[in-house]
Amino acid sequence: MDNKPMRVLQTGLTSNPGGVESFIMNVYRHIDRKKIQFDFLIKHGTQIAYEEEVTKLGGRIFPVYYGRKENIWKHYRQIKSLLTENNFCAIHMNLCFFNDIDILKIGNQLGINKRIVHSHNSDFLERVPKYTEKLIDWNKKRSETYVTDYLACSSVAGKWMFGEREFKVINNGIDISKYAYNPSIREQKRLELGLKPEHFVIGVVGRIQYQKNPEFIVEIFKKIYEKEKNAVLLWVGDGDLRPQIEQKIMEYGLNQNVKLFGMRKDVNEIYQTMDVFLLPSRFEGLPVVGIEAQASGLPCFFSGNIIKEAKITNLVNYISIQKTAGFWAEQILRTKNDHKRKDQTETIRNAGYDIKTIIKELEKIYLEIK
Repeated sequence: MDNKPMRVLQTGLTSNPGGVESFIMNVYRHIDRKKIQFDFLIKHGTQIAYEEEVTKLGGRIFPVYYGRKENIWKHYRQIKSLLTENNFCAIHMNLCFFNDIDILKIGNQLGINKRIVHSHNSDFLERVPKYTEKLIDWNKKRSETYVTDYLACSSVAGKWMFGEREFKVINNGIDISKYAYNPSIREQKRLELGLKPEHFVIGVVGRIQYQKNPEFIVEIFKKIYEKEKNAVLLWVGDGDLRPQIEQKIMEYGLNQNVKLFGMRKDVNEIYQTMDVFLLPSRFEGLPVVGIEAQASGLPCFFSGNIIKEAKITNLVNYISIQKTAGFWAEQILRTKNDHKRKDQTETIRNAGYDIKTIIKELEKIYLEIK
């Protein structure tokens, strides 16, 4: 009897541990790997986030050496060879837009039973060329031939990527216990990071890129600092706009009060040090960080462009990004003395965001025969 786990080929891991990567790894850490094992398709030359952990968990990493634009025939051949030589039971594509589903087309030809597309966004990360727009439209129209399951992190993300096609919402589950508010961890971590008891800490977790509206974050903090000199901005994340953001921070003379941490493995503990969580994104699918921040009991200030499904607790405040930075600052400063932090884990769990619940849903999809 063959007791080997079924292997699922995943896409979506990059060098930057953002929301999609966090979701994939949250699932991978908690899924029964004796039953289901993950492998990962990545772009050649990419040093992916979590690579060491993936290897320790038993995953294999397969680089794609030829992109579609570089050499379409070699691109097809390498994917066909990869799928032929490895006994994948499913392909799970984690996408921010519907641009490349070649692997699903080839998987369909080779008889791979499960071919999944999972939408993780509700708009383009940046402006895309006309060619890409046409390719996306083409994929939407023809995808039914190649896709067996349409998944999305929210109803908005599903409708944006799949239009009128039927899809299933899979919540961005987290390990709730890791994020539960803990006063002793808060005290210890604040000490470690050089934060004083009187510091009012505004937290940001997210890539420093267009989608996250990083320039506006700095403008909001500038207005907060003008009225509260004990304010500190903690920013976990990296991205292509970091040099511009660092320059703006220097220009405003805020470098002593802004800490850019880059990538961290202790994000769950850094949430404990915060007093407020800030997410003024231009658009989102359903932000994992928003769930994590609520699980940590933080007052959250989200842009009005973030879907209402992200409000799981009464801690969330929505503000339009058309409002001024000064208006945002005023709303945030109101929480300084009147918020008492509480354990929110049961609320998060009851709303269906426990990773254990999500694992059961995905296992059912992977193991289901169509």
